[in-house]
Amino acid sequence: MLRDNLAMATDNYLLEWRKRADLSQDRLAEAMTDIAAAWPMRDGQQTPRKWGRTDVLKVEKGKRAADTDFLRAAAAVLRCSVTDLLERRPDQPLPVPTEIRALVSTWRKIPDTNKDRALKVLNQFADD
Repeated sequence: MLRDNLAMATDNYLLEWRKRADLSQDRLAEAMTDIAAAWPMRDGQQTPRKWGRTDVLKVEKGKRAADTDFLRAAAAVLRCSVTDLLERRPDQPLPVPTEIRALVSTWRKIPDTNKDRALKVLNQFADD
């Protein structure tokens, strides 16, 4: 989990994710505030986190860095990950891990007549 005092980059894809969800800045901020209200209070925290349209606008324009709570709440409302908000537009495919690419590459090399057997061998490793 990201540390609270970690300075977050001002570059992000919040605007694109918000538009994909068809939410106004006001509605996003309201939904983020509702989600954060359910989180346990931190030491020394007197009130739950609350955001408004201006907060969303500043983060979208890169005028303010988004802190961990902001990113967690936005990701929850927008049904994506914090990493998505920082690194990926909604229209970009998810990156495929190297291991998966290697597995698919190997699978394609196996003759169709041997794929049933190969799958049984893989399943044996999964059962261990």
